[in-house]
Amino acid sequence: MSKIVRLIHSIIIIALVGTVVVLLASLNHIVYAESQDNTVTSDVSVSGDGITEGYTYYLEWNNLSVIYNGSGQTPSAVLKCYEDDSFAIESTVTVKDNLGLAVNAVDARKYVAVAECEGINFSVGDNEKEFTISPLNITVEWDKSSTYIYNGNEQGPKASYKDVNNNTVPLITSGLETNAGTYTASVSANAAGANYALTNLTCDFLIEKFVAKTFWVVADYYVENGKAQGPRAFGVGVNGEIIELPVSNLAKEAGDHIAKIDIAEVNVNFNLTGELTFKYIIEKEKPLGVVGIVFVSLFGVILCALLGLIVYFILFQKGVMKRIQKDDIELEEAKAELKSLNEELESANRQLAEKTKPQKSDAASKKKIKTLENSIKILSEENERLKADKSECYKHPIEEYFPEIDKAFKRAYNCEYDSDDPKGSYYSQRQELETINKLISIYRSQRR
Repeated sequence: MSKIVRLIHSIIIIALVGTVVVLLASLNHIVYAESQDNTVTSDVSVSGDGITEGYTYYLEWNNLSVIYNGSGQTPSAVLKCYEDDSFAIESTVTVKDNLGLAVNAVDARKYVAVAECEGINFSVGDNEKEFTISPLNITVEWDKSSTYIYNGNEQGPKASYKDVNNNTVPLITSGLETNAGTYTASVSANAAGANYALTNLTCDFLIEKFVAKTFWVVADYYVENGKAQGPRAFGVGVNGEIIELPVSNLAKEAGDHIAKIDIAEVNVNFNLTGELTFKYIIEKEKPLGVVGIVFVSLFGVILCALLGLIVYFILFQKGVMKRIQKDDIELEEAKAELKSLNEELESANRQLAEKTKPQKSDAASKKKIKTLENSIKILSEENERLKADKSECYKHPIEEYFPEIDKAFKRAYNCEYDSDDPKGSYYSQRQELETINKLISIYRSQRR
């Protein structure tokens, strides 16, 4: 019975020892498969030239994982044998994409590497391995100014990186700001594309307030008028422009006061320098006094007189123009009548000169001729009298402008001025016109 127990113990110990040996062997194999020099092994089932039946073969892969460098890359593989250290065949490795097409592996991504040896046949899949090109780690470089001052425009640091050829490539930066404050600019991790893994993706920066110098504009004096009044404040803007600033504490009452710039209402991006307050005085309103009242009254009288003169002048001018227009019409009518009178008088003179004794000596004919002769005589005498008149009335102003009209007018009138006429160029003896008209009527009746 004791022998049986010892046998069981021996079997158990042997089993445990075997297990430990297998585990150690496995650990040794794993360490070998992923060595420090980026070497990976994989057992393969092969046949063909130089292959010994019963031996175990494997592919030793190198550089199955590489970093993007801008050029095409391919791993390498060597066919080896566990039992024969001298056996080694260099493989030809082809890189394929996920569609199974051979490609020049440049960009960072996963590929399939296929190893082939001349004269050697591999079982399906034994000669394939995943091949990876990883993105190149790049640190983002920030072009950051030592100071940013508010200027009304968006501003902040700019980002870039150096590619595999050491060229500087700008990146799209977000987080740029306009107003004063503390901010963080950033770029996205994939801003440079899949071939680069960016680090240092953010950058803190500060936009300081613009320093605006203040100044005050003050009147010579302020007099109480029931309204809030006082000095005005201004500042110089970012582009040199003048900006009016809000002022508080303006007073209505007479006395000493202090005006203040209302900081709470000022642009938050401005930092004001200079005087932020200003002392000023509002004086009491003073009465006009006797001299002032007299002055104001006199000024009012003068103003009213000037307005009256202006109104009178306008109305007077309108009246004068109407009177002139009316008299001009009468003058033209008198001229026409006088011209007709002269023509008829000349015609009567010609008839008288050529007239022979009448064929009929009846009393009616003689009377008619006598009346005609008397009319012609009266007309002739009147005409000669007017022509012979050399009085000073011939020199009145209308002769300067209408000499022909003036002469005709004098022959029809008695050459006396009308003192009420504003132009001083018309006459008061209107009855002369009536006399001439009567003579014309007589003459015309005789001719009929």
